[in-house]
Amino acid sequence: MSGGKGLRGGITRRGFMKGAAAVGALGVAAGGMTATSNWLAPAKAYAEAEETVCSVPHLVHCGGGCTLDCTVRNGRMVSVQPHSLYDERNRKQCLRAVGEISNTYSVDRIQTPLRRVGERGEGEFEQISWDEAIDAIATAFKEAQETYGKDAVFIKKTIEALNSHGFNFIPTYIGCQTEALSGIDRNIANGFIPAFMQPHGLAADSVWAWEDSKTIINIAHNHAETAIPWFESVALAREAGAKFIDIDPRFSPTAGKADQWIAPIPGQDPALFLGVLNAMVENGWYDEEFMLAHTSMANLIDAETGALLGEMEQWMHPMAQKEVPARVPMVWDATANAAVVYSAASAPALEGEFTVDGKKVVTQFTLLKQQIADYTPEWAAEKSGVDEQVIIDLADRYANAGPAVINWGMGGPDKFALGDILGHTLAIMAAITGNYGKRGAGIGAYPGGGGMNSGIAATFPAWPTAEGFKPAAHPVPFFDMPVKENNVHAVMFFGDVPFLQRGNANETAEWLKGLDFVAVAEIYNSTVVSYADIVLPSTSRFECSEDWKALRSLFGNVLLQQKALEPMFEAKDDLEIERLILAKWDCDQYLPETYEELARFQLSKSQDKKIEGLTFEKLVEAGGVYHMPAAVDPTVTGATTPVLKTHTGRAELYYESLIEFNQAFPQFEEPSEAYADNPLAEKYPLIFLTGKTRFRNHSYMSNTPWFHQMYGEPLMLNPVDASSRGLKDGDTVRVFNDRGEFTAMLQVDESIRPGSAYMAEERFLQYSPGGLMQNVTNSTCVPRSYTGTHGAQVPFNDNLVEIQKA
Repeated sequence: MSGGKGLRGGITRRGFMKGAAAVGALGVAAGGMTATSNWLAPAKAYAEAEETVCSVPHLVHCGGGCTLDCTVRNGRMVSVQPHSLYDERNRKQCLRAVGEISNTYSVDRIQTPLRRVGERGEGEFEQISWDEAIDAIATAFKEAQETYGKDAVFIKKTIEALNSHGFNFIPTYIGCQTEALSGIDRNIANGFIPAFMQPHGLAADSVWAWEDSKTIINIAHNHAETAIPWFESVALAREAGAKFIDIDPRFSPTAGKADQWIAPIPGQDPALFLGVLNAMVENGWYDEEFMLAHTSMANLIDAETGALLGEMEQWMHPMAQKEVPARVPMVWDATANAAVVYSAASAPALEGEFTVDGKKVVTQFTLLKQQIADYTPEWAAEKSGVDEQVIIDLADRYANAGPAVINWGMGGPDKFALGDILGHTLAIMAAITGNYGKRGAGIGAYPGGGGMNSGIAATFPAWPTAEGFKPAAHPVPFFDMPVKENNVHAVMFFGDVPFLQRGNANETAEWLKGLDFVAVAEIYNSTVVSYADIVLPSTSRFECSEDWKALRSLFGNVLLQQKALEPMFEAKDDLEIERLILAKWDCDQYLPETYEELARFQLSKSQDKKIEGLTFEKLVEAGGVYHMPAAVDPTVTGATTPVLKTHTGRAELYYESLIEFNQAFPQFEEPSEAYADNPLAEKYPLIFLTGKTRFRNHSYMSNTPWFHQMYGEPLMLNPVDASSRGLKDGDTVRVFNDRGEFTAMLQVDESIRPGSAYMAEERFLQYSPGGLMQNVTNSTCVPRSYTGTHGAQVPFNDNLVEIQKA
């Protein structure tokens, strides 16, 4: 028998309609609207319609970077079209943008403040006033802090909520705990960052520069679905002669457009690329001159302890923004026949064993060769399920048919416990071949390709914090709070944080039920709403009480979000919500009074030369979309090998800080759960994978009606695995493991690798009558991952399950 069955159903219509007599013509019900509401009425044609067109930047974190031209007629949004962003290549939009009208006027909109009247998790609420809701939140927070300490309160926003203005003001001024984005989409980056000190890879060019590439290796990045506006870049690159190689266990729409599809066993991507790295090194497919000039491979290591040779000094870490100890490395100078500081060497040795002060030392490249010697293509083929010759050919192609690109997505192997090992391996591959910093070469989550980079962007200062205020220390990351001791008793979430940023939904739900107080500010009836004591209605990205809203920058443009609609129902902007709450501490005075004040401050105080002289008035005059004339487009000018932000300015490929984990150079480890030799695999033999879909951004837009009509939510299984279980297409199946279970409609599909199952990422609870997909996903992080730049990452794909007919 599996563990708890899992979360099912959702907020009941009865729960939201409780007290409907008091609602009257307002039609206030977070689970559905009354017939008197005119927001959902069909758009009418008017002979003399009052019509405006507004520019609204779309999803902040899908990487597509769209700005939308929204037509508003008589106060109702009736059309969404792509804005050009001064570049016709950008005049595109995805299905998520197409669905924004029905999403904005969804029956799932939270319409008024709500107070729980049933048990937490039942979704039983009554309508209350804003004053009552804010008083309840302030009272609960103050009681928790007076009883347990300042850190007894925790407040966190989703990325979509941060899109409102980019800040989380409340924790600073009430002294409670908070955290930024954590635990998701950063595992490959964790393994890559120490080498290059770049947050999402060394990919300064956009995807449009791929036309100058000869080889593009795309790792589990299904941007034919997830970044539709930019997928044309793949077609253009192929037309120009590039070979596009897609690596994904699933034959995705992106794989269908590739020149070659390579399907490793899920979770075995590190084995595949360790085999590729071995083939490159063993065959001499590397650039010695580049390594000596731009990497750490000549640096000396104590052969016994693994420690780097050299004195320590303090260094300002560019990502941590604090001084940390760093080694001044030594190399063996063949001219001096001695170890010298790397910057003083005239003829550094790339390989060799030497004696320094009676100790045996080796170069990094020598040690790398020794440590990856066993990861032969033959070994990698056995581990990954990819043919040995395919691995050798992939190594040859990347090393010798350049310029070459490696583009990774924030799914697939990124959501396995060992994604950092993959990131480290890829960093070494790029560094020893020189495949970065030149036209058509690069590595990372590419800007404009669905990654988190934003290409050429302006930087804006943070709103200043008043003296004497700061948030509390945050010792336990959010995703560990249900399982690790902490002092949190009251929480507030802007958006569906708990069920988006954590696996094992049953565990999450029990934790929420055990808290003293839960508040939620949300646009829609998302899963977390069922567990709230107080619910506040937030505005969508298209609504604002002001004419202009959030300021952002990407792809050579500064964007100011224009109001398309007045706030609907009783919804308020997040900035106003934060001001209302902080007024209970007399701290609202420290926040910007308006979005305009915030934008004016950020523009006037920015030190970025690319926007020197840009004012709020100029940006408004430009319709909220301002192309930066000082932005140098690397797709036009080309690029040169950069001086990196590392301590030495070179690619630092040996991670001394990971010696205790035996990962100074990448060493193979099995996934935490999803591997064949795991004894648990006898009980749960299938690897369960999740991924992004063209219809949603995570669970955002779960409530778009035509999404359900056109797609539904099938669980996909290979015919071999379906047949062996007596299952057929269209069956309702039960997916389960010791964490929980859910049911779904089965789609038998040859695009899924045998031994695995696939389903698109989570929907809201009310659209998952068979239970949440997150009921079975893994939320246990490996110890090493806590040391990464982005912290531990939740292994959402590192799961074993069994499937049977429901």
